[in-house]
Amino acid sequence: LGGNDAASFSCEPLTAAQALVEWVKHSFLLDPEEKPALAAHFNQVAALAGRVRCFRLDYPRRFDALAGVRQAIVQQLRQEEVIA
Repeated sequence: LGGNDAASFSCEPLTAAQALVEWVKHSFLLDPEEKPALAAHFNQVAALAGRVRCFRLDYPRRFDALAGVRQAIVQQLRQEEVIA
């Protein structure tokens, strides 16, 4: 999810490597110094990034625009052939 300053809707596919970086960057671990937990978390995130299509989504943060954002997401996923 992009920052809070988007002027318009955008949804772009990520490669597995890009998705992995984003998942790790936005992860929270209670104790990042615990090496076994950190390694397990990284392995889980890497597996997830390799199994599912991931996208970078950004849109203007206005409640009145949410219905349009939902429609744009569905349209984008249909174009990507993720949903029928």
